[in-house]
Amino acid sequence: MFPLTGCFNRIAADTAGQRPSVGKRVRIDRGRRKHVEGTVLRHLRNPFERQYGSDAQQMLREVIGRYGYRVQIESPSHGTFWVDADNVTVL
Repeated sequence: MFPLTGCFNRIAADTAGQRPSVGKRVRIDRGRRKHVEGTVLRHLRNPFERQYGSDAQQMLREVIGRYGYRVQIESPSHGTFWVDADNVTVL
C-alpha cells in the first residue's frame, strides 16, 4: 500500500468543505467579477495551464481541487462564466 495514502485521506477530509465542487455556492474573491456569488456548474482541470511537479504534488492538487482547476459558475445577475478555482471561496 502507498505509505502516503493516510496523509492524502486526511488532507481530503480537511479540505472537502473548501473544494469548489459541483452544486456548491461560491463567491469570487479576485478578478474581473470580484464579489459575484453563484453556483458551481462544472469543476475541471485547466487545459491551458501546464502541470509541473512530482507525482505526489499532482495527487495533492487532485485532492484539493484548486490550483490548476477552473470552475464554471452560474450567477443570476452575470450569467454563466469560467473562473480559476483559486479565486473562489465556498460559502
